[in-house]
Amino acid sequence: MTNETASEDSCFYQTPRYLTERFFLVTIVGTSVAIVGVVENVFLFFMLARKREHRNSYLLYLMLLAFFDVFVSGAYIPLMSVSLLLDYVESIVLLRAWFAYMVPMITISHIAMTSSSFLILAASFERYINTVMPSRTRVLRKYRRQIAGGAVLLGVITKVSLAFEFSITFNEECVGTMSEYALLLSPLALDHHYNLVWRLWFRNIITCLLPFFMLAFMNMRIVAVLQKTDFELLTVEKISEAQRKSRVRAATRTLLLVVFMYLLSNVLNVIVTIWEYIDMKSLSDEFLPFYIFSVDIVSLLTILAGALRLPIYMACQPHLRREFAEYAKTVLRRKQPQDEQLKRISGIGYTAILMKIGAALIKQPPFEAIETTSVISSASCDSTSEEVFL
Repeated sequence: MTNETASEDSCFYQTPRYLTERFFLVTIVGTSVAIVGVVENVFLFFMLARKREHRNSYLLYLMLLAFFDVFVSGAYIPLMSVSLLLDYVESIVLLRAWFAYMVPMITISHIAMTSSSFLILAASFERYINTVMPSRTRVLRKYRRQIAGGAVLLGVITKVSLAFEFSITFNEECVGTMSEYALLLSPLALDHHYNLVWRLWFRNIITCLLPFFMLAFMNMRIVAVLQKTDFELLTVEKISEAQRKSRVRAATRTLLLVVFMYLLSNVLNVIVTIWEYIDMKSLSDEFLPFYIFSVDIVSLLTILAGALRLPIYMACQPHLRREFAEYAKTVLRRKQPQDEQLKRISGIGYTAILMKIGAALIKQPPFEAIETTSVISSASCDSTSEEVFL
């Protein structure tokens, strides 16, 4: 009797606090935002990647940003939404699936988020140099791809260690219950020097605090300088002064709004991170509800910022808006011939089809001709099917 009681205690499942509220916030609202973000950023990535002029301009940063936003928004659903869904419905199947993919997916998600932060930082730095020190713009343009690659590489280096910081334990006595698996920190993450130097100091400062305050400083400087210099920026294209100023203002306004959304989505994360440094005990005890919801809201704001980038680009840059519209029309036109063919086929009545079949049977050729025709038609069908699958 004592062993059974001890087993029941060890397998006791505690429902997460504020589960219903968090379920609607994350699984319902967050999933909807994540789906919109994936669709928008897939469209944005292919639209920008198809032209060499975009890949060779500052739009390279926006293209890579859209690429990583797809991973961030896509990972939100299996990581965050499914996590609360499995607790809400108490599904063992979802529990086992979540623990199977959780570690690699959270690593990829954090690498994508950190790479996005550094890409925004690199794009803002280029715009800052264009504004404050335009004579040095050529160097940044020459090494733009290397800078973008370095931003991605830095994101990988700083977050790839997440894959080794979790330990998933299987509880044999709790098979078939919600306590079948347990997620713990690995011995590496519990190491004092690793935890203090790498996780708390280096990684939090480099990936969270430093980009936030650098972006805030550079964008305030950009706004201040632009008001004084009347947008004296360099441009590669030889266009009129009015067009040049218009494009410069549009590009600068776009980046400022992108950075503003980034800062807005990360300000709560910065507050919580600093609070964890100062007084973790009060945050986890006295302000536990705030701590719980802040984690969910930070994740939701991150994917919301990614979903709002396409509307920002369309609102701020008329030439990109026209390209988006043309590309969307091109994609839709590809489906029109197939739709029209289906309409023509569906428009033929059954009577007309039967009449055509009857006429073909009346005019049936000799047997040899039938054999030859069948061979040719079968060969043509094979080639057609190959074309379809290619």
